Amino acid sequence: MNLAATPTLRSADLDVLPLFPLPQIVLFPGTALPLHVFEPRYRALIEYCLESGSALALPQIEPGHEAEQLGSPPLVRVAGVGAIVHHERLPDGRLGLVLRGLGRVEIVEELMTTSAYRTARVILLGEPLPDPAQSSADLAAIRDCLRLLARRVPNLSEALLNAVNSVDDPGIVADRLASVLFRAPAQRQALLECVDVNVRLRKVVERLGGLAAETVKSSDAVN
Repeated sequence: MNLAATPTLRSADLDVLPLFPLPQIVLFPGTALPLHVFEPRYRALIEYCLESGSALALPQIEPGHEAEQLGSPPLVRVAGVGAIVHHERLPDGRLGLVLRGLGRVEIVEELMTTSAYRTARVILLGEPLPDPAQSSADLAAIRDCLRLLARRVPNLSEALLNAVNSVDDPGIVADRLASVLFRAPAQRQALLECVDVNVRLRKVVERLGGLAAETVKSSDAVN
């Protein structure tokens, strides 16, 4: 097992960022994503990142082009960017990884390269400062929903509770909860592309509120 130090996104990474295109996979900032790498070109990409300390982006493949994954399919322009925080070498040259999401990037242009994998120049997408009053109200609503779910669903995922209790940044709270609550790739991509923290928090509140209402309804029906 190999663990990296606390990852950072370097400005030089944005000029030449390796791309690891995957269908239906979204990496949110502040979350961890395990991956199993076996394709030779992506093993080369990972070796480059391990040697250089570079980050990498995980853009989704454009819907409808998944069958072109072994070639160079068109990519969704906004992607999660992450760093390798754990890697393990497996038999036959395969690699087990854990990526830590560092931010959102937009692909500006793909670059000509002699490497086996694709690279691009990207820009880091910033977030406008959220409205503090609205963020505070939404975080309170999130905690209320989680407390209700925790009482009625004994096996409530610890990921939901930890997402709120372990950080103060409302944007990270929204991203961590979104990564757990939303499973459809299109929904996840839309939330990744949304840089407005208050909008993301509101989506999470609505989702949790719906789950809480369904749980109460089901519990009442049983009783």
